[in-house]
Amino acid sequence: MSLRASALALPFLLAAQTALAAPEAIALKDDRTSRERATAEVLMSREIGAASGARVETAMVDIDGNGVAEVVVRITHASTCDRSRLHCRTAVFRHDGREWRRVLDVPARTLSLGDANAKGERPLVVDEDEVRTLQAGSYRVDAKASGATRVRFSPAAGPRAREIAALWGPGAVRLLDAKADLQVLAGAADLDGRNGAQPVYRLEGAAACGLAGCPVRGVVRRDGREGVILEGFATGDVWVMGSGREGVRGVILESATGTVAYAFDGRRYVADGPRR
Repeated sequence: MSLRASALALPFLLAAQTALAAPEAIALKDDRTSRERATAEVLMSREIGAASGARVETAMVDIDGNGVAEVVVRITHASTCDRSRLHCRTAVFRHDGREWRRVLDVPARTLSLGDANAKGERPLVVDEDEVRTLQAGSYRVDAKASGATRVRFSPAAGPRAREIAALWGPGAVRLLDAKADLQVLAGAADLDGRNGAQPVYRLEGAAACGLAGCPVRGVVRRDGREGVILEGFATGDVWVMGSGREGVRGVILESATGTVAYAFDGRRYVADGPRR
């Protein structure tokens, strides 16, 4: 979401600040009279309006070290939090010199600042273990910094390759049978933290991959059959986080424009963004 600066208060200019020790929680406050609250009510008017009686907490902090404060908003309401009411919708807005842009929008229990780099840019730390850096205009998960585990893939062949390809439909099977430029790779990940091995598959080759990357699917086995719970594309590695939502670990896919985080919503994995 982006709004013209002319429709809002001018961005907040901050004095030079000393780099904070990492991670340090961003101090949010429920203050209806603050300048950032008025800005938040415009930037998130739809969300706040739909959550009658919600607690709206705000803060302003220079996250990227450019002297202009970002606006941080957290909405606590039954419609914006998970069942525990701990992970609630949290958003960050950054001014690019022309307009406000939403650069983070996730369910979070806490939001903290990491150590500043040489440019004065600080990563955001969600729930104390999910490190996010500014990538392609938004704060995305830094898998390595977050301690995620890389999924290892190996080639599948013969009947097993056809069985996996069938998860993408009969067209993928026909391409495989026609010996098109298509490779089927199989891996496994402990998604629920119980040392299990849930299958994760990907296709590679010119017949399968495009600008978005190569298709990736994660599945669960029930009654002898495999059901898809994760669908996405990756140009690089696939990672599994050490924690996640609903007792199931998050998954990170590396894309051409940065990482894409997926969280489990109780039924399947949902791409980065607000979710219950």
